[in-house]
Amino acid sequence: MQVKGSSPTAVPFENVGTGGDTRWHICDPGGQRLGGQGASGNSGSFSLKILQPFVGSVVIPSMALARLFECYNIPAGDSCTTTGTPVLVYYLSGTINSLGSCSVNAGETIEVELGDVFAANFRVVGHKPLGARTAELAIPVRCNTGNAGLVNVNLSLTATTDPSYPQAIKTSCPGVGVVVTDSQNNIISPAGGTLPLSIPDDADSIARMNVYPVSTTGVPPETGRFEATATVRINFD
Repeated sequence: MQVKGSSPTAVPFENVGTGGDTRWHICDPGGQRLGGQGASGNSGSFSLKILQPFVGSVVIPSMALARLFECYNIPAGDSCTTTGTPVLVYYLSGTINSLGSCSVNAGETIEVELGDVFAANFRVVGHKPLGARTAELAIPVRCNTGNAGLVNVNLSLTATTDPSYPQAIKTSCPGVGVVVTDSQNNIISPAGGTLPLSIPDDADSIARMNVYPVSTTGVPPETGRFEATATVRINFD
């Protein structure tokens, strides 16, 4: 915050001077009298820093931002202190709106069922085993930015990669991974790979992905269930 008579000061602070009034008639024998406008504390500015990103709106409730105190007939060498009742209290309130927001599947979890596959068919590293199905996903995407025209977005995939085959998502069953591709069968890396899209603003759109299991070692895995988890985030321009 910057107060008249001082340089920008980090908050919180106390006893920052705002300048003084040296007019000879500041105090008269018959009582206090101050003509015109006082030169103390009549200007200032502040800056807000957003520490954490947010989507939508944040309401700032009314809060006391600063208090101004005035002193009269201060003896030489003394200073005005923040005691007693302030002559002015500066309040801050308002609403901060983000530029816009986007959502993937309305923020809900997407569950993918890949069905049953014979363990003996997991034979070739990076290949979908014989008899395995490919799940074709049509993921709802919607943006509200307030701008007319198309919105450029990127869906990014984040998951634990399989150490034996990093292009696949690691599952709970060693030797089995899950691959995610775009509609053209290009693999989307689980280490932050992206799917770029251009979609209309304030309208429902669809992002298409394919998901299927692969062998990550070339060695048939143990019989049993496998599970994996991934996060899809959306960034927009």
